[in-house]
Amino acid sequence: MVANQRLDLGPGRLTLTVAANFNETEVRKVNSSPTIDADQTGLQNTLFDRQQRGRLENAQPRSKINLTAGYTLGIFSVEARTVRFGAVQYKDARLDNPGANNGFLFSSIDQTFSAKWVTDLTLSAQVTRQIGLTVGASNLFDVYPDKYRVNVLNNEQNVAVGALAYNSSRDNTNRGRTIYNPNQFGYNGGFYFARVIVNLPTSN
Repeated sequence: MVANQRLDLGPGRLTLTVAANFNETEVRKVNSSPTIDADQTGLQNTLFDRQQRGRLENAQPRSKINLTAGYTLGIFSVEARTVRFGAVQYKDARLDNPGANNGFLFSSIDQTFSAKWVTDLTLSAQVTRQIGLTVGASNLFDVYPDKYRVNVLNNEQNVAVGALAYNSSRDNTNRGRTIYNPNQFGYNGGFYFARVIVNLPTSN
């Protein structure tokens, strides 16, 4: 859904845009061979497990809302845009206790990453016909997605052995190498820039 409005405001012109999309993906059937369907050892779930289904159903935001305002006055213009990325969820391939009657239908390393607003801002001036100046920011407020949870036993001071030993399967960080879930939006924080645009006249 997209709505926009242009109107005169004072000596300049204001442009407003609202855009939003809402979606839901559901895996309703897994197409496989009769041999796999008849297999009693869960081969179908091995080939297309809970994590793979979750990547389709839960790993992309179900909503995205984009609010943009731009104002132009003479040689100057400013544009502000803020985008809301909906929540996403990571699902582990395994269940902690997958028995049919115990009620545990989740894994302890399943995680939901909350919705976030990310804001961009640009200020521009067309100094001459050939020269334009722009300063701006992508992710103005330096917003980051939620980090993966770290199990309390998975820390660099843990030298225990046995059941309490450091174990990479207790969380999603791959022994601390992976901090952010990559699906929602970038995890590099704010980016601030200035640029000069020069249009050279063409010769006949």
